[in-house]
Amino acid sequence: MQPRIAVAAIFKNELPYVLEWVAYYRCLGVDRIIIGDNVSDDGTSELLEALDLAGIIDRLHAPRIGDTAPQAPCYRKIIEKYRDEMDLILFVDADEFLVATNTDNPIDQLRRLYSSTPDLGAVAINWRVFGSSGQHFQAPGLVLERFYRCSEPGHEKNCHIKTAVNPRKAGRMNIHECELSKGRYYTPSGRVARFSNGASFSPFTHDVDDSSMVINHYVIKSWQENMTRKCNKGSAAGSAKRQKGEAYFRSHDLNSCQWHAPQALLKTVKQQMEDITTQLGRNTPYYHYGYGAANIDGDHVSGWAVSDYTGPIQVKILIDGSHERITHVQLPRPDVVRHGLSKQLECGFRTTLPSRHSPEKETIARIYGSSVFLNISQNR
Repeated sequence: MQPRIAVAAIFKNELPYVLEWVAYYRCLGVDRIIIGDNVSDDGTSELLEALDLAGIIDRLHAPRIGDTAPQAPCYRKIIEKYRDEMDLILFVDADEFLVATNTDNPIDQLRRLYSSTPDLGAVAINWRVFGSSGQHFQAPGLVLERFYRCSEPGHEKNCHIKTAVNPRKAGRMNIHECELSKGRYYTPSGRVARFSNGASFSPFTHDVDDSSMVINHYVIKSWQENMTRKCNKGSAAGSAKRQKGEAYFRSHDLNSCQWHAPQALLKTVKQQMEDITTQLGRNTPYYHYGYGAANIDGDHVSGWAVSDYTGPIQVKILIDGSHERITHVQLPRPDVVRHGLSKQLECGFRTTLPSRHSPEKETIARIYGSSVFLNISQNR
């Protein structure tokens, strides 16, 4: 049995880029795609839910709790959950694409490295930082085709790594690197990894190993995308108030070299995106119409929801942007049918909230996997 490899990430406000990223890693042939949902307000959460319903990804609720940055806790949760199922988990971001620098599929290369290296605990994979390619505004097309100018291979920023870790040998997972409990860190070419300052693990390697694969890091994209999207959404690795503005853009706008994605790969990714879109329409309420209402009474919430999607639906309750409760729509509501609001008797739901609900807490309810919000009332 070949080694099982997953790719994992945490997403917040990445709606224009989600389908390309998911399609790309499906094209590479990963065994599982795991995405932490960091509670977006641009439609990313709804799309991730639909992808989860369609069986395309595994979605994990990954909100920011207080001042605690959500990225590392999400990664550690993923390692624990998939420890016995996956042999390697590659942790990357929504703007990072694993790319081979030779002719072989990089996931196949990781499988061979895992099989041939008994003490492999993790693989340190270097960045290849991409600049704006001189683009000021967002334009149509894939990220992989719009941006083709990048940094020099040996640029110091490319010493940054992302990690593919064996979850059974993982200790404490950080953002870029893992403190291993067993085994050793290797480079993709099979050498024992050398980290900066002689450390046994670090976010930075001593030098760049780009002999077999790198992670293309489309960190800024165009000036417009950086300033309107990346700048103000905070950091999943740090402060929610961190701004990545003009100075950040300039320091990462590295365009001295070129790399063009193969046309055959771009064609395959686009076809995969079309296939995913078809699955979402067929197997989820994502592209479907719906409506409903919910009532909060103390620590209970009940209501009804209908959709022109013919499959079963669920309702998601989100409180203060952090606590999530998902419940099936399956209870009989003859009153809703009697008032002509639904032809489906089993359109009701009821669930219990974890503690007595305060009217001051921001609460939303919507059909899970869609942008259909329910009208909410509260008993005071």
